[in-house]
Amino acid sequence: MKEKGMKTLNRLYGKIPGYDVEEEYEILAATIQAEEAWASANKEIEWQAIFRGVNGVGVFRPRCTGNADSTQWRTFVSAWSLTAITFVGQSFLST
Repeated sequence: MKEKGMKTLNRLYGKIPGYDVEEEYEILAATIQAEEAWASANKEIEWQAIFRGVNGVGVFRPRCTGNADSTQWRTFVSAWSLTAITFVGQSFLST
């Protein structure tokens, strides 16, 4: 697999002066290894966690105190604004 990956990298970027295929491959392999280690260490985290704050308080209860609530409120407002535009037909009328 290493040979195939290096061949592909060489085909894509081999004409760039000073490009080192071996070094680039080692960087990519180390990155994949680190991401796999992080993913296995954080296996218990669900994908819905991106919508939760640090303490997991619900999205629809905005408060002015604490970063978790402000993050949740920002997520809700940004998602709702795009959804509302679609519901009222603004994206259709503006094109």
